[in-house]
Amino acid sequence: MSGIITEPIFLGTFPKMASDYKLGSIQALVVAIYEIGCLIGSFFIIGYGDKLGRRRAVLVGTLIMLVGTAIQASSTTLAQLIVGRYVAHIHMILMSAEQKIAWSRVPGTE
Repeated sequence: MSGIITEPIFLGTFPKMASDYKLGSIQALVVAIYEIGCLIGSFFIIGYGDKLGRRRAVLVGTLIMLVGTAIQASSTTLAQLIVGRYVAHIHMILMSAEQKIAWSRVPGTE
């Protein structure tokens, strides 16, 4: 995100993302929404991780990421960009929690 938020085309589409707009608070919100998505993903995996299993959790995480990425890529408003980043990053915990378990079962790893 850090490389794209300074591009003129991006700032033309989302002028509130300029660093001088309200001391960069909107820019900070859009960047930090990633952690909020990860937090929600962690609550989801705590409650449903065992019920879903590794494969389904990774599949659900991938589908959530694809939906969020599509929302981000097609965003024309700042609200749509924020929602897209939030949704796209719910997958992070689902994927990382289950992938660690999968790699721990691979023979020869320590």
